[in-house]
Amino acid sequence: MTAAKPRRYLVSAIVSTYNAERFLRGKLEDLEAQTIAPELEIIVIDSASPGNERAIVEEFQGRYDNIRYLRTDRRETVYQAWNRGIRMAKGEFLANANTDDRLRKDAYEVLVRALRERPECMVAYPDMRITNVENGTFERHQRLGFRDWPEFDRLDLLELCCVGPFPLWRRSLHDDIGYFDERFKSAADYEFWLRAALRHEFVHVPEFLGLYWLSEETVSRRGDLPTLEYMEVQREYRDRYARFAPAPVELQPDQWQEFEALAARVEAGEPGVCPELERFSKRHPRAPRFHLEAARIFYKKGEIGHARKYFEKAAIIAPGCDTYRDSLLSFLKTELYQALQHQTAFLTADPDDLEAHLCAGMILILMERYQAALPHYRRALEVNPDCAPARENVAFLERELRPKVRPLTSIVVLAGDDAACTLECLESVERHTPEPHEVVLVARGGDAAALARMQEFCTGRATHLFIDCGERSAAAAFGAGLHEATGRELVLVQGDVVVTRGWLSRMLEALTREPGAALCGPITNLAHGAQGSGRLTYRTLAELDRCADDFADARYGRRIAVPRLAGFCLLFPRELLDEVGAPDGSFASDAWADDFCLRAWLEGYGCVAAGDVFVHRYGSRDEALLMRREAPLLDRKWEPGAIEPGIAARLVRRRAELEGVRLAQAGRLRQAVDLLIEQGVRLADGDPSPYLVLARVLAEAGRHGDALEVLGQAPPGDAPATHLLRVECHRALGERDRALAELERALLLAPALPEVAALQGALALEGGETERAEELLRDALVADPGCARAYPLLAGIMWERGEREQGLMLAERGFVLNPLELAALSRYHDYATALDALPREEERLREAISLYPDHKGLCYGLIELLIRSARHGEAIREIERAAARFGLDEAGIDAALEIRVLAGDPPPAARGAGSVSLCMIVKNEEHNLAAALDSVRGLADELVVVDTGSTDRTRDIARIFGARLFDFPWTGSFAEARNFSLARAAADWILVLDADEVLAHDDLAPLADLAARGEKVAWSFTTRNYTDEIARRGWVANCGEYPDQERGLGWTPSDKVRLFPNLPGLCFEGAVHELLEPALVRAEVPIHACDVPVHHYGKLDQASCRAKQELYYRLGVQKLEESGASHEAVAELARQATELGLYREAEELWHRLLRDKPDHAEAWFNLGYIYLTCGDYGRAKAHALKGAELAPELKEAAFNLAKCELYLGDTGTALARCRDMLRTWPDYPAARSLHAVCLLLEGERAAGEAEVARLAAQHFDCSDFLNEYAAGLMRGAQGHLAAPLTELAAQLQAGRRP
Repeated sequence: MTAAKPRRYLVSAIVSTYNAERFLRGKLEDLEAQTIAPELEIIVIDSASPGNERAIVEEFQGRYDNIRYLRTDRRETVYQAWNRGIRMAKGEFLANANTDDRLRKDAYEVLVRALRERPECMVAYPDMRITNVENGTFERHQRLGFRDWPEFDRLDLLELCCVGPFPLWRRSLHDDIGYFDERFKSAADYEFWLRAALRHEFVHVPEFLGLYWLSEETVSRRGDLPTLEYMEVQREYRDRYARFAPAPVELQPDQWQEFEALAARVEAGEPGVCPELERFSKRHPRAPRFHLEAARIFYKKGEIGHARKYFEKAAIIAPGCDTYRDSLLSFLKTELYQALQHQTAFLTADPDDLEAHLCAGMILILMERYQAALPHYRRALEVNPDCAPARENVAFLERELRPKVRPLTSIVVLAGDDAACTLECLESVERHTPEPHEVVLVARGGDAAALARMQEFCTGRATHLFIDCGERSAAAAFGAGLHEATGRELVLVQGDVVVTRGWLSRMLEALTREPGAALCGPITNLAHGAQGSGRLTYRTLAELDRCADDFADARYGRRIAVPRLAGFCLLFPRELLDEVGAPDGSFASDAWADDFCLRAWLEGYGCVAAGDVFVHRYGSRDEALLMRREAPLLDRKWEPGAIEPGIAARLVRRRAELEGVRLAQAGRLRQAVDLLIEQGVRLADGDPSPYLVLARVLAEAGRHGDALEVLGQAPPGDAPATHLLRVECHRALGERDRALAELERALLLAPALPEVAALQGALALEGGETERAEELLRDALVADPGCARAYPLLAGIMWERGEREQGLMLAERGFVLNPLELAALSRYHDYATALDALPREEERLREAISLYPDHKGLCYGLIELLIRSARHGEAIREIERAAARFGLDEAGIDAALEIRVLAGDPPPAARGAGSVSLCMIVKNEEHNLAAALDSVRGLADELVVVDTGSTDRTRDIARIFGARLFDFPWTGSFAEARNFSLARAAADWILVLDADEVLAHDDLAPLADLAARGEKVAWSFTTRNYTDEIARRGWVANCGEYPDQERGLGWTPSDKVRLFPNLPGLCFEGAVHELLEPALVRAEVPIHACDVPVHHYGKLDQASCRAKQELYYRLGVQKLEESGASHEAVAELARQATELGLYREAEELWHRLLRDKPDHAEAWFNLGYIYLTCGDYGRAKAHALKGAELAPELKEAAFNLAKCELYLGDTGTALARCRDMLRTWPDYPAARSLHAVCLLLEGERAAGEAEVARLAAQHFDCSDFLNEYAAGLMRGAQGHLAAPLTELAAQLQAGRRP
């Protein structure tokens, strides 16, 4: 029996109730009448109400199953109740449902749709009607008025809480920015919206969706406290919103005359002038001076409310002007002093007046007299220990009274599930951190005893603070800790980390020395990428410390520039936090760190790993799984359609630069250069950095002249790195004078840069000035012990002097600090060979490869070392890996075959232990085979390769891998070839792959477990057929789940039995599309689905793919003519004919299928596609419509139907169909391309060009699809519609963005 899955809701509505019995029944009926009621969760929080709300709720619970009820022991504020409800909520979206307000029946449906259509927005707010008669409904009520809120503008929000009482917001917003601030009794919603708007967009829905009951009992109209809280919220956010203010403007003389006339009427006391002045303000919203004058006029007349509004407005408009800010503060100080006297009088009469204490405390906070405010809130807590605003304001004031930013490092430690582990982390920090620091320990709820232990540890230490932020994500918890931190530098540390001696000082040093870096992390035993390159052996803490010391000594000063850092230990300055904000709490995994690093990069900051710092991690088994699950969430957050086109273009450029460098290191220079030009230089937009990346790639490949040419075309920029690269290129070309001239320019920009001194030393050495060179090189190393360039040059001087051990040590250090410099590796290898130090070189080489696994030069360096050491078995394994990663040329294949002979063949597979035979048939697969064979390393015990007539080096590649190679003369039957391979398999299990398919390394262990179980079961795998053809049926976009295997733009699925027991009688059937399933059924072997995918790349090679398809198709036709075929076989032949463009044959086959199966949706869809391609748009529309009706889930049918509407000239209907498609399939690029075209043709040019820009940022060839749609329109006699598309395509082809 399986447990029922928890119910999922679209919206959670939170109803807070206290003495609201007369409203609650109507409220629940109102909510249950919502059009999305089946997807609506209703959470009722009863704040210890003396009324009979429980009975009403229980009555409704008997009728509806979507209502949850919680009663508290004591009365709470509305915001405490909301926060409780939010923590309970399961919905994707949230809403506060006030008991005395009502909704239009489709209110939540409309608001959800608004947020779905605007994924960049977090909050949607509608307009509202107003009534003064209670318990009306939206449809039937006495109208008092209405409020239509303005479109979203941050400065308007700062001036007025224009979100209103009926917002809907995403649940994930709380993971990002926290909950409603319980400091406030009446203004926490306003504070929350301002906090959210700092980082997110809102959307105004200009429809009346809510009914607001205006009553004397409304909280926001009761007493002075709401106004004071409102003012405090504005005070807190005024400076933070200054960056959003556009430049202020001055009134023209005639406008001043108009204002002065209005002002004179106000001073004369003329009635009705205020609305005119308000209209004047709306016409001139960016003119601060007249707002200040208006404020002064109202103040003189005693109109304090109007005066405050205009003083505030002037300060908001011109936040950088002291005059307007000081005028506001002076006004507030005067008014607040009078208000304080007023509250003091109340307290003299009644010292226990709770409201007066809260008001007095808030007034003193507004006056920034925090010390004086504290006693009022403490007294309020004595009067009412459950008063949340008093409790929260005490905590706020105690934080504010602590020193703010101090010259120390704040170490924010996130407590893990294991308290002992967390305490070990804290003890290691205490033991190994002599630098000035504080520790903020953040717990996320959990076992009370464990929390008590951690709190006790912190209580006895003045520099430690303990906070429990409840059950929040790790990123949100880190954010809570950062809120409490006071240090100038900040470190986030997971509680499973054990730090070592010197960890913080060396990380701070790395951050200081690495140009452009603002984030730094250490090396560890458990991480991906460069940070996981620490392979140390230790069993105790003492051994860990010794190993870490040795690690640091051998790598002192090493800095590794990386694109991202993991979140287990992350150092950055407070300035970065101020610029990019706290970690995104919506991520449950370490994806928050990827996101944080990306946000830093967008602000111009890089990442560096402190390569001489090693810390230990315990880790968890679930973190890799969580990371893989959340990779699509991260991709969606940063997908081009969800962000501004300019940022999207920068991200495309960044990814191209990273991939271009990787391709160059893998020896694929041409691909690297093409990518860096197409998606780097072309998108540079005046930024010289893409040119610098391209030039560096060319220089490292030895093409120094080309590198200089690229630098000559770069936009202006005098970065020292550009001049230093020019120096290197001129040196390599023997142009010493030019090198010296460039070096002089670098000296003017950065005279103290160690790299400059090192290059001076290099030029001096080339000029025969050995002593001066040595002096300069040693100066560089004194300035920066991590200056990798200086070590090999100094090593050469020592070696020539006869100090060979010293030369070897320096050469090793140079290679360790920068293993990408192959000249340094060559020098190190020569010295290590001469001094018999190859084992130590091997250790360093393997570490370098763990840092840069795709670097061809490093991998071949290791192979050469192993061959020189006569370790041929290890050498052939490295050759196999290199063949899979980089390929082998003719000479490489010949050399590898010689090593295979020396290494010998692998041992034969043994039966009885779940052994696996890979069985494969091949022909002319020399470019693919190595990757396929290497991908099953560790799973397959033998490789059975059957060659059906290769004329290239396929057979030799198989021999290199030690495969059992067999020849099979081609008979025209794939089944016979497959069965020949099965007959040669010796293991317990058989795995079938093609040469253009691979398995992911992380999936091998689960497959080995399946084989080891020994069950008599066959396993069917889904093959991901990667393709760039997004219109293919069933196409799925790549989502980053398999970053190393994904290719093209996406994939189409197909299922096939791949893994099965090696039993007699199991054989394939079918000459073309061979199947094992019939034999499995006869042998009573059940077929189970396996969730491991096979990655197939054949469809990316279009020429090879077409040749295979034609062969399969002709064989299938032959079989059909000879013996007939099933409906499925006819459908398969029809698919192949359609894909091959054999439309007449395809049409005949689809019609043949429809004669027997008239409701075959795929046949109708494909016939529509054929007629569409052939320009018969009327017939195409009829067939596409039928296909869409029969299979509404078939997005390709809907796409073809919309395309027909376009080509027939009905752009409005086509646009409507596109919008329908995107609501169902928002990530379908084909629909997005058609949507862009329809927007352009319907006059929505800005929206259309934005859609084109998003698609371009996703690597789609927009000029290609624009020309394709234009050609279709021309064929449909719609030339007037084609013209704007061809114009935009020409603009894109010329390199101009829309």
